[in-house]
Amino acid sequence: MTSLSLVTFAAAGPPDAAPKDKAQAKTSEPPDATLAEINEETDAVYGHPLKQIRELREGVLAEIEATEEQKAKVHEILDAKVKLASTTIRDFEDFRSKNERRREEWRAQLEEAKAQGDRRRMDELEKQLARFGAGPGRVRKSLLGYEREVAGVFGPEKAPQVYAIANRVQRQYRPVFKPTGPTTVLMALKRIELSPEQQGKINEERTRMSENMLKVIDTPDPGPIDRVTADFRDRVLKVLTEEQRAEFNKYEEEIRDKPL
Repeated sequence: MTSLSLVTFAAAGPPDAAPKDKAQAKTSEPPDATLAEINEETDAVYGHPLKQIRELREGVLAEIEATEEQKAKVHEILDAKVKLASTTIRDFEDFRSKNERRREEWRAQLEEAKAQGDRRRMDELEKQLARFGAGPGRVRKSLLGYEREVAGVFGPEKAPQVYAIANRVQRQYRPVFKPTGPTTVLMALKRIELSPEQQGKINEERTRMSENMLKVIDTPDPGPIDRVTADFRDRVLKVLTEEQRAEFNKYEEEIRDKPL
C-alpha cells in the first residue's frame, strides 16, 4: 500500500464504505495531501495509529447498525484523529531529520561525559537525546479517548460494542509483556520480607528511579534506561542483607525467564 493510500484509507475507509450523502462526503475527505508521506512503515514505528483507526472504522461500520447521521459522525471523529496523528508524526519526523547531525554530536559528547564521569553533563545530554524518541508517546497522547468519542455517537446501548471492537483492534498491536528493567527488580522485591526501615529506603529509591526514568523513557536508545535500571538495582541491593541479596538474585532470574 502506498503512503498516500494508507492515510486516505485510514481517513475515509475502503471504497465500499464511502459516504452516501453530502454531509458524510464532506466529513470523509482525506487529510491534507502534505500528510501523504506517512506510510505503513512509519506508521508502525509510532505504534500503528493510522492502522488502528482504520480497523476501528471498518469494524464499527460493519458490525454496528447505524443511521447515516451516526456514520457521518464516526467519519468526522476518526478523520480528525487521523489528521491529528498524521500531523504529529510528520512534525516529529521533520524534527528528527533537521536535528540528526546534532544528535550525533550529542552522542559523542555523551561518551566524553561518561569517560570523564561528569554526571551533570550526562543527564543534560540524555535529556536532549530523549527528545528524539518522544514521538510515539506524543502520538499516543494525541489519540487518547478516540474510542470513547466514537462510543458516544451510539449511546449507552451500543457503546459496549464499540469498546469491544476497539479492544480487539488495540490488542493486535500491544507487545507481549515480559518483565524487564525496574519491573523485574520490583517484582523480585515483593517476594522478600523487608523491615519497615528497609521498606522506607526502598520507597525512596523507587521514587528516585521513577523521576530519573521519566527523563529518558521515550528515548529509542536503551542505554539511558538501562543505566537508570542498573543504578536503581545497585541502590536496592545496598539496602538488603547478604541473605536477602541471594534471594533477590534467585527471584530476579526466575522472573526474567517467565513472560507474563
